[in-house]
Amino acid sequence: MEIEKRIKHMREEAQDYRSGRTLGRAFADAEDVLDAAADALEQLQAENDRLRRERDDAIRQLKFFAPCAGCKWYRGIKGCAHERGCDNSHDYYEFVAKEE
Repeated sequence: MEIEKRIKHMREEAQDYRSGRTLGRAFADAEDVLDAAADALEQLQAENDRLRRERDDAIRQLKFFAPCAGCKWYRGIKGCAHERGCDNSHDYYEFVAKEE
C-alpha cells in the first residue's frame, strides 16, 4: 500500500538524520518531525481501517435485516430498478449514503 511505503520512507529518513548519513538538516529536530509524521500516518491508517470494518459490518447487517434499505437500486414500492432485477441473495446491492 502507498501509505506504508511513505511511513517506511519517513522512518528511514529520520534514521539517516540520527546516524549522520545526511549532509545536513533542513531544520532542527528533523528526525523528530519525521517520526511524528510517521506516527500520525500510522494512527490515521489504523483509524481508517477500523472505520472501514465498521462500515462493512453495518452494510452486512443492513443487507441482512433490511435488504433493500440503503440500496441505490431500491425504488420503494416499485422494488428494484437494477437492469437484472434483484433476487433473494441481493447480488446487485450497492449502498448509497444519504447526503446531510
